[in-house]
Amino acid sequence: RDRAPRGRAAHRMLPAERELVRQTQMSRATVREALRILEVQNLVRVRAGRAGGAFVQRPTTKSMASSVSMLIRGRQIKLADLMETREAVEPFCAELAARKRTDDDLAVLDRANEEISDPDADLSAFLQANLDWHVGVAMAGHNELLIGFMTALSHAIYTGTENAEFVDDNVRTVTARA
Repeated sequence: RDRAPRGRAAHRMLPAERELVRQTQMSRATVREALRILEVQNLVRVRAGRAGGAFVQRPTTKSMASSVSMLIRGRQIKLADLMETREAVEPFCAELAARKRTDDDLAVLDRANEEISDPDADLSAFLQANLDWHVGVAMAGHNELLIGFMTALSHAIYTGTENAEFVDDNVRTVTARA
């Protein structure tokens, strides 16, 4: 991780595996595992073949969301903590959205509102629309860090609430009015 993003420009090729072993003084298996982890985190792209190798990638909003998701799952952060965090961060996302939103952003939010308000939608469709709305607010603010963070947070909350006992008719009615 130390060698990839900071010391190399995006799309540059990392040294060959043998050279990484020599530079890091780690075993070949450790270097391979590190490259796999960096690839999963979208920090490097590994190509096979003659022109292959490990290439540095610029971190994306998706890779940031993936890292936050791994933290949430790995630390087994409680649903109540996730909800409190969203309640703390989302008002600022909404403030940014009010200033920076586009017509396309509003269309995404309107579509999510319609789907949330659909009384015939099943639980999965309702939760997906709710997730789309929360992520849509962050996206309308056009702040990449907040988009990545709120995407991970919203997906974790979605997973934690994917339960008919948690989301009853009263919760759906209150959500549709909000």
